[in-house]
Amino acid sequence: MKNKVLKNLPLFFFFSCLTFSLFFLISGCQKDEVDPEVQKIEVLNSVEDTKVTSRSATLDIVFYRTSLTTDNYLVGGQRTYQIFNKAKVKEIKFTTTTQPSINVAGVVLKHYNIQVIFKDLTTKQFTAFSKSSLNTFTFTPSGNNLLTDSHSAKFIELTQVGSGNGYVYHFWRDVTIAPKTWNIKKDDGPVISTLVIEPTDKNSNIFSPPHTH
Repeated sequence: MKNKVLKNLPLFFFFSCLTFSLFFLISGCQKDEVDPEVQKIEVLNSVEDTKVTSRSATLDIVFYRTSLTTDNYLVGGQRTYQIFNKAKVKEIKFTTTTQPSINVAGVVLKHYNIQVIFKDLTTKQFTAFSKSSLNTFTFTPSGNNLLTDSHSAKFIELTQVGSGNGYVYHFWRDVTIAPKTWNIKKDDGPVISTLVIEPTDKNSNIFSPPHTH
């Protein structure tokens, strides 16, 4: 019996080592891969605004390709949005810059040079972060237009300039708030109107277009 046990010891050690090696191999494969070039920007949603808790990257506006909107919440300062009129846009060209990508609330954004080409062949150029995609590509907008197709502007710009006079009941949240005042421009023209715009959902005290990446 003793000789039989001793005879089987090499097999026992072989299978033990094999099991141990497989365990570490599988464990290693299950580890998340982290791209060191992607900087993480933590975003906290609050009822007042969207706060950025890290500014380790050089930040810029965010361009949302599906809604064709921009938002400067990463940059800070006066909150500003642009809403492009899909009915007037022919195509949009994207080319990556040398700035590293960032991760905002779980969405990886690349930094692009963006050229919006309108159907009348005029263009608008700017840099912005947008959802990570190809390094160079041309995008044709489709889907719902946030503006009416008959809207006279190629894009409108809204900039928060203060609070309105008085308070209103925010029925989404059952509180009283001072709604924000916004300057509105068409294209790159002068301010055409200043309006008090109430929030459109229960998560914020300020108005925001329905951005979609």
